[in-house]
Amino acid sequence: MACLLEAPLRISVLSEVTATSRHYVDRLFDPDPQKVLQGVIDMKNAVIGNNKQKANLIVLGAVPRLLYLLGQSSSSPELRTECAVVLGSLAMGTENNIKSLVDCHIIPALLQGLLCPDLIFIEACLRCLRTVFISPVTPVQLLYTDPTVIPHLMSLLSRSQKTQEYITQIFSH
Repeated sequence: MACLLEAPLRISVLSEVTATSRHYVDRLFDPDPQKVLQGVIDMKNAVIGNNKQKANLIVLGAVPRLLYLLGQSSSSPELRTECAVVLGSLAMGTENNIKSLVDCHIIPALLQGLLCPDLIFIEACLRCLRTVFISPVTPVQLLYTDPTVIPHLMSLLSRSQKTQEYITQIFSH
């Protein structure tokens, strides 16, 4: 009898999480840049430690939009940084999350972000790249598709202690 009572509850909770996830994704398309930023920050807070929420956001298409916002020079530095942080959090989920992120071409987008002069944004991109590359499911050769990447990473080593840490962890894997 208990199982019969639990099933509707599980369905209700799942649809609630999915509805909440849909709300986060919808906010990424708001015409007001401040609302988009707040939506990304709220998304970041929602996915921390919540693999179900991470999976829902990936399935609902948040990653392409986050990558788009991350890559837009017209996006504020704070928005671009928050997008990189959310992507990094999504990467800290399951191996399926990593596969989905790689399939969405997260690596080229983050490597492109390393060309930005904003150190905080660079560190966020590197932290996300580190998380992606330490996963056993990430093809390491993706780091070597462009011959300018390794020299650029080497040039970033001296930018901060964090850049040193993230880049050496990327190289060590």
